[in-house]
Amino acid sequence: MPSLKHVIGIFLVGTVLVLSTGNAEEKRTEPESVEVILRQAIAESKAPGIGTVVVNSSGTVDLAVVGTKRADRTTPLEPDDPFHIGSVTKPLTATVIARIVEAGSLAWDVPVADVLPGVMRSARPEFRNVTLAHLLAHEAGLKPMEEDAELAEVPELPGDIRAQRKHFARWVFQQEPTVTPTTEYRYSNAHYVVAAAMAEAVTDKSWEELIKEHVFTAFDMNSAGFGWAGKHGEDVPWGHRLRDGEFDPVDPNGEYQLPQYFGPAGDIHASLPAMAGFLKGLLTVWRGEIDYLDRETLQHMMTRRKRGGLGWGVTAAFDFDRVATYSGSADTFLMVVVLIPDADLGFAVVANAFSEEVERAVIQALRATVRLYVPEQNTEATTQKR
Repeated sequence: MPSLKHVIGIFLVGTVLVLSTGNAEEKRTEPESVEVILRQAIAESKAPGIGTVVVNSSGTVDLAVVGTKRADRTTPLEPDDPFHIGSVTKPLTATVIARIVEAGSLAWDVPVADVLPGVMRSARPEFRNVTLAHLLAHEAGLKPMEEDAELAEVPELPGDIRAQRKHFARWVFQQEPTVTPTTEYRYSNAHYVVAAAMAEAVTDKSWEELIKEHVFTAFDMNSAGFGWAGKHGEDVPWGHRLRDGEFDPVDPNGEYQLPQYFGPAGDIHASLPAMAGFLKGLLTVWRGEIDYLDRETLQHMMTRRKRGGLGWGVTAAFDFDRVATYSGSADTFLMVVVLIPDADLGFAVVANAFSEEVERAVIQALRATVRLYVPEQNTEATTQKR
């Protein structure tokens, strides 16, 4: 069984994945169905199970799952099975915050000190100009919190979950910046814990309550929840990690649990239909068909800054100027999402395992699936990860 420190170290690494678009000759040999793509991915990666969903603003266009829920059993994956989505949680957190911004309780450019004055009284002076947008775009310079040694440095955080996030924010702002705050990009899971603490302060609700209200309920994400699915004995997919060359199931009730205060950075589980609901909802916002958010708000979130947007990685790809991406893994699952709003398309690919081979296979499956729906591709797409 992997230790918490070991797995957190992998979970929190921020990298960039490249979705190469290929050439015309490759396109002619691409599989003609999502299911075939997934079976190829399993054959290449040996992952127990992989699934894909494709959506537009009208609903689900395609959904397929192949493989098994656990490597040591033959129970097949089902379309409604939940998966841990890792840092794909971050776009959900950013969406909640966008709702609060539109309600007037926060602003993208509000300094952290205006919302959490008690936290910032003891902060290093380099952080005095950090705003909410800097946090969501990974431009605040906070300690990355991507190594086991960093997590071990966090002191005991007393109180309820909201108090713990404030205590964490106070502590992390006392640490030396990793880059010059507000001027450089550096991925940090701490950014989203602090952003969630700001949302909690102005709403008097926990991040968990806010996510349920503004995302799970709003987008019919009935299967979504916090932490690992299967803690109560449900017959759901388990995550897997490599041990001696074989995928070993990780018990959701085992020693490996993510810290609860880190939930806003990456500790949600959801099914592919639930993720379809979220992606569809954003596409309908883009088309101006619902008043959940203003389109201008979503455009602002999906506008590239130093490296990404607010809650999204943003790039030009597939002949579109704006492609929003994210991926996440807690070292036992992997999910990658791509939203192409001007094509009215969203994609998610998930595996119930993590390894370098699984990562390559999931990216290839996503690329091949996009090819089925976006035939002309002359550029590259990058996916901001974890």
